[in-house]
Amino acid sequence: MAKFFGFLFDKKKENLQNIPVTPEADFADGSTIIEAGGSAQGYAIDLDTNLRSDIDLIRKYREISTHAEVEIAIDDIVNEAIVEDVEGKTVKLDLDYIKDISVATKKKIKEEFDNILYLLNFNHQGPELFRQWYIDGRMFHYSVLDENNPSEGIKKIIQIDPLKIKKNNRN
Repeated sequence: MAKFFGFLFDKKKENLQNIPVTPEADFADGSTIIEAGGSAQGYAIDLDTNLRSDIDLIRKYREISTHAEVEIAIDDIVNEAIVEDVEGKTVKLDLDYIKDISVATKKKIKEEFDNILYLLNFNHQGPELFRQWYIDGRMFHYSVLDENNPSEGIKKIIQIDPLKIKKNNRN
């Protein structure tokens, strides 16, 4: 028998009322009630039970993101992650520290980067793209090139739903 912070711990069943932790409830979804002071109450969810694939994980993440508290937290994260500089830009490509490529090549890379931002409509859709990536944990795009003139660069970018992507396990 031990006394710790005013609580009496004993292996005997009759002293269970002195334990400062409530017994675990057995919920079907793996969640447990976490009681806090006042009128606050929370839930802990075990995400790894019965999830067999990435698709199951993405569906679970999307489901969780619809809860009010989680949605507010995600909004706070997106608002803190996507910020504009004094010029109103949210992302910038800095190639100043790369010494192995020519100035002309750097210029082409920057032009294509700006083209990708334009095609993604990143100035307006950036926060939503980040939100989707943050919730799903992955994001896929298909780049469309002109087959007759690939040197013109990317012509269109098509976003692909991660639920439609499957791993190819070829060796």
